[in-house]
Amino acid sequence: MHPRDNLEAAVKRGMERAEGDMVWGKDDCVLWSASIIEDALGYDPASQYRGKYSSKLGSHRILGKSGLAGMLRRTGIKHKWKPIRPEDAEVGDIGLVVIKNKKKKKTIATCLVCRAPGWFIG
Repeated sequence: MHPRDNLEAAVKRGMERAEGDMVWGKDDCVLWSASIIEDALGYDPASQYRGKYSSKLGSHRILGKSGLAGMLRRTGIKHKWKPIRPEDAEVGDIGLVVIKNKKKKKTIATCLVCRAPGWFIG
């Protein structure tokens, strides 16, 4: 069985676990996405972050200046993930979306998981 075959079931289980409010350091976008990868592929790409923060500020501190994008880049290199275009994503692929709120002058970044070609959840 190809490891990707496990990803669809792991994504579904991750969706089932995602009830209620998100909790920083427990089931935020990074740890939730990483838990899906761990469930399907047997390794935790966020192991070095688990248990190290419990707030938004704490997550920013642990990610450092390069932020979420830098963490995903480092994790991808470590685990030999290949960069792909969003339109080429398959079930279980991890992505990053950055949303700019011009009114509040803020930028929000979040991890997403491909649920099906063209569909992402986070």
